[in-house]
Amino acid sequence: MIETRPQKTQERALLIGLEKEGVSKWDLQDSLDELRELANSAGAKVVDTVTQKLRKPTAPYYIGRGKAESIKDSCQDQQVTSVIFDDELSPAQGRNLENLFARKVLDRTQLILDIFAQRARSREGRLQIELAQLHESWKRCARRARCSDKAENGISGLSLPLSATQTRANRLC
Repeated sequence: MIETRPQKTQERALLIGLEKEGVSKWDLQDSLDELRELANSAGAKVVDTVTQKLRKPTAPYYIGRGKAESIKDSCQDQQVTSVIFDDELSPAQGRNLENLFARKVLDRTQLILDIFAQRARSREGRLQIELAQLHESWKRCARRARCSDKAENGISGLSLPLSATQTRANRLC
């Protein structure tokens, strides 16, 4: 029988790790090897791994601006569909990187939740995974709201009241 449905193309992933202060090259390599296995478990083909040595992550991109631009070009050349970071990204970093790369950007936590979502069979299991994914998304939104509250209220010295919803969300984080 001829299958008429289009075949799902395999994700092509690029892994990114940051050699921060206090993290040895060996620890980073072990962590990236584990991330490679996680990506393979999720069904992705890892096409490359990129590392950068920085004292600490940068606020806008987690990695340096120049490295981010280089990765953008590499993604196009290697037809990368997903970029996976070894550490947790802030909401702003994830958004900035997705805008720059024009690719799906995941961190380790999101990748692990994706693996569980793919493998959950029971209704209860699928609901638990969905709840965990929603909780992760909610944490990112709450952090983003808290950061914007600080930016709006902290610079001018004026103390503007928060909405009740923002206050509740901030309290629950």
